Amino acid sequence: MQRVSLCMIARDEETNLPACLGGVAGLVHEMVLVDTGSSDRTRATAARLGARVFDTPWADDFAAARNETLRHATGDWIFWLDADDRIDDANRARLAKLFAGLGSEKVAYKIWCLCPPRLMIRHVRLFPNHTGARWRHRVHERIEPDLVSRGIEVRQSDVVIEHAGYLDGDLVARKFERNLRLLQLEHAEHPDDPFILFKLGQSYHSQGEATRALALLQRSLELYDVVGPTPGAEHYLALVQLYLQQGHSDPALTVCRAGLAHHPDDGDLLYQQATLLRVCGDVGAAEAHLRGLLEGLERGPYVSTDRDVLCCNARHDLAVLYRSQERAADAERHWRLVVAGRPDYIQAWMGLADLWLAQGRLDEVERAARLLEAQAGLPAEAAVLRARARLAQRDFTSARDLLTQTIIHYPDAFWPRVALGHVLLQEGWDPAAAERALQDVLTRSPDYAPARQQLAALYRQQGRAAPP
Repeated sequence: MQRVSLCMIARDEETNLPACLGGVAGLVHEMVLVDTGSSDRTRATAARLGARVFDTPWADDFAAARNETLRHATGDWIFWLDADDRIDDANRARLAKLFAGLGSEKVAYKIWCLCPPRLMIRHVRLFPNHTGARWRHRVHERIEPDLVSRGIEVRQSDVVIEHAGYLDGDLVARKFERNLRLLQLEHAEHPDDPFILFKLGQSYHSQGEATRALALLQRSLELYDVVGPTPGAEHYLALVQLYLQQGHSDPALTVCRAGLAHHPDDGDLLYQQATLLRVCGDVGAAEAHLRGLLEGLERGPYVSTDRDVLCCNARHDLAVLYRSQERAADAERHWRLVVAGRPDYIQAWMGLADLWLAQGRLDEVERAARLLEAQAGLPAEAAVLRARARLAQRDFTSARDLLTQTIIHYPDAFWPRVALGHVLLQEGWDPAAAERALQDVLTRSPDYAPARQQLAALYRQQGRAAPP
């Protein structure tokens, strides 16, 4: 029987350890924990729970700390967790089955990691010991490239681990600052490392530094083409999304196709390709790609960071295409499928409302509003549907008053502000108020294209130049 060593690094994780180690108790043959300088009872708690505990000084290097765990592990296989990882009963059973099937084969296993609210990431979490493979990088450390270079085949498992480390906003901010500092430190040491360039570009993108991020992501892909290995799908996806946000659809499509040449089963890239085809005006190809993506997601061959969200997004986009082609029945069918699985998918409800109002089906709109209140817990969005029904009846005053009161009661809600701008534009007697409403929407969501287009049209009507 193959022995499995659980390997962990930890610092000040006294409160997290019981839930983490409890999820694997009885599944592994030993637990190795390397403490990097705790000031709480992490070491004592880990020992009480059955772990062998070792100390190592923190050197601003996650890979070095993880490699220290390997030095103490005696099992045939290494399985690693972070202290804020959680394994529920269903995935404990899947993990037990995976461990029971281990032999002496040269394979490693990727395991899904669910980061709230819905982001799914794949990491190599289980691999043979004594291969000589080691983690690399001060932060966002990886062992997969070293395993592959040593002839280890990487397979995907069905196990899902939940990562609870992103629920505390203050903690997330501190982690981001720490990670950025370590990335900058490693970039200074290795300026042409494509992986570090990629992660640094991602970090700058998240801070709104698009120009800086674009240069880093472009350089990263250039270096991968020279030094290898093939970059992951997420590398191509990050660059595609950055190009799209800046309105550069042609280079985005080129990068997307390059990514799919290496990762043909990546659902997120396939979805982006369909989006880009639609943006470029190739509606027929976009429809075909969306239909193919949905079929592939249902059959199972495509992977995605969030399969359910991707399926809903693809269905919504397909419904939008059908609506533009006056295929109302097909659009309604897909939008109904979206809201059946995701009652909080507001864009689909808005699409359905457009259809029903155009067909005079006001009772359907009211039923949808009641459902949003009762099942989805979205009273502000329910008010938007009711306001739109009143607007369809040319009852501008009632629609405007309802939305104004909704914004007062739900000041953080987005859709009532969008709807108010639309009502004021349709009413037409107070363009200054309409402009303020649209600017309010764009302040909260600068990339919301309909508001930007409506504002540009309003400026044209007034003979004014749109601001940059």
